[in-house]
Amino acid sequence: MRKAHIPKPMVLVVDDTASVSTTLMWVLRESGYNCTAVATRAEALQLCAGMAPDLALIELNLPDGSGADTVSDLRHCVPGCKMLLMSSDPEAGDYIARARAGGLKCELLPKPIPVEELLQRVKEALAQPA
Repeated sequence: MRKAHIPKPMVLVVDDTASVSTTLMWVLRESGYNCTAVATRAEALQLCAGMAPDLALIELNLPDGSGADTVSDLRHCVPGCKMLLMSSDPEAGDYIARARAGGLKCELLPKPIPVEELLQRVKEALAQPA
């Protein structure tokens, strides 16, 4: 009897620091996820026009706009995509709190984030209803 093929979730990493993107993709792939990375908000929007990731990990401070704006834009392009913002900025929590007050629905992961915590947060985000 053949097992049914269960597709691996697709994770989009949006971060302009190549070493961060490479590391995140390696960790996610080793944990069974399909993964791709882009460096800018514009690249994320362009990519999502042709594919629908299940989850996007988005740097808060991108070279061509904020991660919060990217979350809003991607929600329109890929309504079922889960979103997690990432930042090493110590003031990011205040920014996210203000953005949430304005309607943003997204969690913030502090960078650097331990691998186990990253994988747990990814798993939890993917388990949320659309």
